[in-house]
Amino acid sequence: LNATDAAKYAAAIILTSPGLSSIYSAVVESRRIFRKLKSYVIYRFAATIQIVLVLTILIYVANCPINSLFIILLALFNDLSMLPVAYDRQVASAAPEHPNVTKILLLSTTLGLMQTAFSLLWAFVSYQTGIFKSDFDIFTCSTSAQSGVWVQMFLSAEFLIFSARSPSFLRLSMSP
Repeated sequence: LNATDAAKYAAAIILTSPGLSSIYSAVVESRRIFRKLKSYVIYRFAATIQIVLVLTILIYVANCPINSLFIILLALFNDLSMLPVAYDRQVASAAPEHPNVTKILLLSTTLGLMQTAFSLLWAFVSYQTGIFKSDFDIFTCSTSAQSGVWVQMFLSAEFLIFSARSPSFLRLSMSP
C-alpha cells in the first residue's frame, strides 16, 4: 500500500460533518473494530484447539465416544458466546496496531493448550478425588462422566472470552 492508494481509500470516506472530527471518529472506530476482531480470532482458535484435542484424546485414549448431542450443543454454545464480542466496549489504542499473526497464533495456541490440559485433568483425575459418584469414571464412558466433561469444556470456553478480549492481564483490564 503506497501513499497514492491510501489517499484513494481515504477519499472514499463520506464526511458527514465539517472539519476533521469525522475522520478522527472513523480512525478511532476502526481501532476498536480491530481489537474486537483480534479478540474473536484468539478466542476462536483457542476454543477450537481445546475442543478438537480434548475430544480426540477422550475418544482414542479413554475409548469413550462422546455423545453427538453434547458435541452439537458445545459447538452451538461456543458460537453463541461470541455474540457479546460484537457489542464489547473496547478502548481504541492511542497508536495504530499492526496485526502480528505470530503473536496472535502463539497466544491462542497457549490458551487452547492450557484449556486442553485443564479439561483433560478434569476428565481423568476428578473421578479419583471421590467427590463425584462412582459412575463418573471417564473410562466407563458413562453419561454422567460425559456430561461432566461437557460442562467443564463449556464453562472454560465461556471464561476464555475474558482472557481473549483483554488487551493486557485480565485483572488490569477494563470491565466488560
